[in-house]
Order: sequence, then structure tokens, then C-alpha cells
Amino acid sequence: MKRIILIFALCFVVFLKLNAQTGQVVLSGVVEDNKGVAQENATLLLLNAADSSYVSGTVTDLSGKYNFLDVPRGRYLLEIAMLGYVKQMRPILIEGGKKQILSPVVMEEDVHMLPDVVVTAEKKQIELEAGKTVVNISSLLAASKSNAFDVLKNIPGVLVREDGSIYLYGQAGVNVLIDDKLTYLSGENLANLLRSIPSTSVDKIELTTHPSSRYDASGNSGLINIQTKKVKIQGVNLSVYSNYQQGKRAKGYESINFSMRGNRLNFYTDYSYNWGKNYMDMVSERYYPLTESQESDILTLRMTADRQMRHKSHFIRSGAGYELSDRITLDAYITANWYEWGKHETTDSRFFISSSTEDSLRITWNVLKVKHSNFTGGTSLLYAFREKGKWDVSFDFQRFGRENNQSQSSRFETSSTSMDNDLLTGNMDGDIDINTGQTNITYPLSERTTLDAGAKTAFISIGSTALYRNYYDDEWMNNTQLSNSFFYDENINAAYVKLKTTILPSLSVDAGLRLENTNVKSRQTDLTEKGDSLFSNHYTNLFPNLITQYKLSENHLLSFMYGRRINRPNYRDLNPFTEINDTYTREQGNTELKPEFSDNFELSYFFRQQYGLNLQYSRRTDPIAKSYIIKENQLIIVTPKNLQTNHAYRVRLSLNNMKPFSWWTIHVNGTLTYNRFNWALNDTEEVNEALTPMVHVSNQMSLPYGWTAEITGFYNGRMAEGQARVHPLGQVSAGVRKNIFKNKASVQFSIDDIFATNRVHIDLVGSTKGWYKEKTDTRMAGVLFIWRFNSGSATKDSRQNNRLEESKRLNL
Repeated sequence: MKRIILIFALCFVVFLKLNAQTGQVVLSGVVEDNKGVAQENATLLLLNAADSSYVSGTVTDLSGKYNFLDVPRGRYLLEIAMLGYVKQMRPILIEGGKKQILSPVVMEEDVHMLPDVVVTAEKKQIELEAGKTVVNISSLLAASKSNAFDVLKNIPGVLVREDGSIYLYGQAGVNVLIDDKLTYLSGENLANLLRSIPSTSVDKIELTTHPSSRYDASGNSGLINIQTKKVKIQGVNLSVYSNYQQGKRAKGYESINFSMRGNRLNFYTDYSYNWGKNYMDMVSERYYPLTESQESDILTLRMTADRQMRHKSHFIRSGAGYELSDRITLDAYITANWYEWGKHETTDSRFFISSSTEDSLRITWNVLKVKHSNFTGGTSLLYAFREKGKWDVSFDFQRFGRENNQSQSSRFETSSTSMDNDLLTGNMDGDIDINTGQTNITYPLSERTTLDAGAKTAFISIGSTALYRNYYDDEWMNNTQLSNSFFYDENINAAYVKLKTTILPSLSVDAGLRLENTNVKSRQTDLTEKGDSLFSNHYTNLFPNLITQYKLSENHLLSFMYGRRINRPNYRDLNPFTEINDTYTREQGNTELKPEFSDNFELSYFFRQQYGLNLQYSRRTDPIAKSYIIKENQLIIVTPKNLQTNHAYRVRLSLNNMKPFSWWTIHVNGTLTYNRFNWALNDTEEVNEALTPMVHVSNQMSLPYGWTAEITGFYNGRMAEGQARVHPLGQVSAGVRKNIFKNKASVQFSIDDIFATNRVHIDLVGSTKGWYKEKTDTRMAGVLFIWRFNSGSATKDSRQNNRLEESKRLNL
């Protein structure tokens, strides 16, 4: 009997337990604001209604949803809290069922704020990492005064010339990216694109001397990655910018940025109009020996040029991203840029014998009209299959078109004769199509080790024609020597693998290997009867990359880096076009160019990611540089050629985010570079070398009444670049800014190159002797006005950027 009673009691207890389990439910709901916008990271606590004891807790996800699992029957209190909103308490009764959905929780903004108390988190303006320097533009005033081109001018370690030439730590061959996508442009076209991007849309700039194997191996001196600001505000947002600058000429831009974001969808579109005028006063001299035996008999060509230039461009960027799920994100974008540029030039060319007696004079008038169009677009898909694992695939395209029209006339005079004008016209048209597809995967092998791998293919197709005509005997006749057609096809296939692991708590290694296969076919046709000229090339190369870091202590870090890179000839340098500057100067492409290779080593020490000391060495074989070839009748052909070698030794010191006072921040960055170029010309060994100091100093100050100020300056010493030696140059700039209308707007005043010292002066080194000086409108005073119309609340941006890796080679 006792056994029966005991069994019955045990069954009754089990029944009660099972009955209690069937009474457990899933409690869910959503948190939003009074505008119906979902709120992420709201904190919810489930409390016992009898004594307010803790039962469970959770936070809302990206869509504002929350879930409590396995909640027993009973009475509870649901506490909802979020920074900046009024805390809420809601009574909950759970009676039974498998799932119970509560009505939405609507949060009200907390208007009771502590008076005169402001809490801010200041981001470091410059951050140092192994092989990378990150400059946060939002923290710098002078670097954010107008457009992205002016931003780069104020970045430590970057030297930018008005023609679009960019040097990173004194080294040419840098690739410029925007949001991890290479810009496809170089020279004046790259400068125009960067001028059309408002600086206020730039978030940070990354200077990478040792890119990982994930990136293309192109670019000898590394990458400059311009990261734009991401959409972090839900709802509709609008910003308007207007900038005006005045020197001897005026320039400016107007821009409007629009974005709209919901729970899973975000859309953005930007438009900017850039306009302006500029001038260039140029003076140069060249020296031609009259006889080989008497070097004292020199024929001197002294040229002065007055160039008046104007430009205007339209830039549109639009894109959308949609989160198909918490793991899958789809993105698409498109950009368009229309560019018109015009130049009126008068060149005075005078010949002197032994620099004393004037022998002859030629005056040349040039009118050049340029129209370019550039369309890019693409789509990408990202799948996050685990916390640190992801896979992405992307497809991108570019369509670039150009139309150049030139009219030139010249008159030749001596002391006794005057000849009629020579007339020349030129029409140069071209198109470039680039299509790229790539995929990448990141797979965590363990908590300490991550594997990256990927593949890419790119197809490039180029077609261009140049037709020149001379006016003879009252009619226009084709110039068969200058006219030609050029067709070029290139395919690059690449694959890489990269392993990042932490061997010891203080030692980490990031090693990668990239394989690139290049296939080239080209065809040149001229108006002579020589027939077509065909050229093809195929080569495959491996590019290893290594970054090791050893943490001496919490604040001290050592790193060693090595990388091998390639610099393929840009498409303009390969095109055998002829661009006529005047009767005595022509620029011409070179179909025989070979790619150059470089090996780069770097040893670095960092303290608190604030101070750094870097030792670098790089060796380039077959470096591509401008060469100057003397032809008959004192004509000089400027054409790219492969030199023999280039050795560069560099010491770099970085002292950033120093605060002598709470209101004053100082950054000092200095580089000392020894560069040596070797080449052979007419069986003669030529050398160009220089020891170049570079110093950049930036001061940011917080002034009374909400004003901020900045004074920046740089000095770049004598620099060797190929067969040219650049004289020292530098500049000092300053600006002030104030937020107005409750931080909805801001106004900024600035002046660039206060002392007008940023002037180019170049000497030619080697068998071709001469020098070149130019003066442009670098001293500019400007005003920038910004108005922001923002609504909604901050949220996490999960929009991912795909990568396009074909770069600055499109130099047209």
C-alpha cells in the first residue's frame, strides 16, 4: 500500500512539472519611437510583479524586435530603457499558449536634460597602425574646407600637384580608392573627380604602404583610400553645401546630398557642380649644343607661356542597399561624371646663341577643348554565415569616353624674314570599357586564426583615334605622321590566399600570396602604307605579402612588413598618341613599355598608436618615368620610358595628437628620403639622386564662443623623380569655423598658400638640359556654408562596400 501511495505521489509531481512546462511561452514584441522608426539596442528587463526581482533580460535587434524564451505563467513587469528616452514600465500577464505578441512599445524622447552639461567622445585625429595611417577628416578643419582634392593636399605625407600627380611619402605610383573602389583615373581627370566630391562627405582617409594580398598588387608606393560618410540616420536626410574661392580667378562648387533609410532599406544620391577658372604662367629654358667639340656653343630656347583655363563638371552618385535578412545584404550603385575643360594658350619661343644674341622667334597660339564622360556602376552580395565568417561577390563596370579638339597656329620670325602662319587641327576620340567580377571569403579556422581567399577577373577594352590636319595651299590635308588609331585589349586574372593568426598573445602574423595572370593584345594603325602594327604579351607573377606584429607591452608595438608589387603602364602611356603643345614640344605614348616591379620592406615602432618611427627601403626594376628625347629642328619628344632601377631609403617620424593645452592639438610628421634613379641613354649611364626632407605641421585650436581654428603647413625639399629634379616647395594655410543655428548649419573661412610658395620648379637631369617653372592660382581665400536637414535616430549601418581594383592606369 505504501508503495502504491509513493508511486502515485511521484506521478503527481511529474504531472505538475510537465503542466508547468506546457505553461511556458515565448514573449515577443517591437520597440519604436513616436515616428514609427524601429529602435535598436533598447534594453528590456522582465521583472517579477510581486517583488520586482529579476527574471530575464534582452536587447532589441536591428529591426527593433525582442524575444523572451520559456517564460512561465504569471504576472510580470516589463521595463524598457534607452539612452535619450523616457524609461517605461509595462505590466504583463502571461496565462498560457506557445507565443504571446505584445503591442508595440513607443518610446518618448527625454526632454529633461542636465543644464550646461555636455558629454563628448573625441575621436583621435590621426591613428597609426602597422603599414597604415588613418586620418579622421571630421576632426580636421583645414582638411575639410572644400572638396576631396583639397583634403588630400592637407594630409601628412601626401604631396598633390595641380596636374593630379600624387606622391605618398615622396614616392610616385600610388593608387587612389574611394570606399575601397579604385577611381580608374589619374592626372587631370583624377583631380577633376576629386574636386567634384564635397569634403564634408569624406569621413576618413587611409594611407596604406603595405596593402594586403586581398588588394590588387598594382601601385608601387601603396594605396590612398578615401572613405565617405555612411548613412547612420533613419528617415529622410538632406544636406546642402556651397563653396566659393577667390584668388586672381574664382572657383567653387555647389552640392546636395540626400539619403533615406528605413529598417532594412537605405537609399542615397549626391549631386555636385564644380566650376572655376585658373591660369598658368610658365617659363622654361632648354639647351642644345651646336657642336660636339665645343660645348660653349649653346643654342638656348627660352619659352614663356600664358595659359588661361576654365572648367566645369557635373557629378552624380546614387546607390541603394537592402538587407534581405540578418545575414544577407544586397547593394547596388552608379556614378556619372561629365567634364568640360578649355584652354587658351599663347607661347613665345625665342632662340639665343650663347644666351646673348637672339636668333629667331616663334609665337604659337593654342586652343584646346576637352569633353569627358565617365559612368561606373555595380552590384554586390554579402552573406555572413557566422560571427566572423562572410562571403561576398561583386560585379562592376566602367564606360569612359573622351573627345579632344585642338586648333593651333604659329608664326616664325627672324631678324630679316617673317613667315605666314602654320595652321594645325587635331581631333582625338576614345572609349574605354572595363568589366570586373570578383569574390572573397573570410573563414575563421579558430579563435586565433582566420583564412581569407578570393578570385578576380577583369576585362579592359580600349579604342582611340587621332586625326591631325595641316593647312597647305588653301586646303586641309591629313598629317600622316601624327594621325593614328590604337586598339588595346587586356585581361587580368587573379587569385589570393591570406592567413592571419595570433601565434602568441604578443605575436601576430598576417601572410598572403597573390597570383596575377596578365594577357595583352594591341593593334596600331596609321595613315601611311606601313600596315598595322601588332603587339601581344602574356605574363604570370606571384606577389607575397607579410605583416608581423610584436607587442612589447600595452603601449609599445614593433612590426615588420614586406610586399612585392607591380606597376603596369597606364593606358595613356601605352597609346602612341601625339599631343602637340607647341612647335618644339610634343608628348607621345610608348607601346614598348614594360611593367615595373618593386620589393618593399618596412620596420616600424609605435607608441600608443600616437607616435611612430618607420624605416623603409624599396627597390624598383624598370621604373616608368618621363623621358626627354631631342629630335631634329630642336623638337623635344616627352615620352614614358623604362629606366633601369630606383632605390629609395626612408625614415619617417610621426608625432600626433599632442596636447600642450586642452584647447590645442598639434601633429608633426616628418620624412627623410634618399631616392636614386639609374638609366642608360646613348650608351651613357645616367644618375638622378636626391636627399629629400618633408615636414608637415598641423595645429587645431578651440576658441571662445564656439569657434575652431586650424593652421597647417608643409615643406617638401628637393626631390628626384625619374629624369627630373623638383625644387623645394611648401605652403601655409589657415581657417576658422563655427556651427550656427543649433548646429544645423556651419560657416567656414579659409585661405590657402598664404605666402604663395607652392610653385613648381623642375630641372631636367641627364643629356637633355633645361629647366621649367610654373605659377598657378594657389593663393585662394574661400568661404564654405553647410546646411543640414536631418531627421530620425542614429542606427548601425550595415551597408557593405564592394571593391573595384582596376585603377589609375586610365590616364587620359
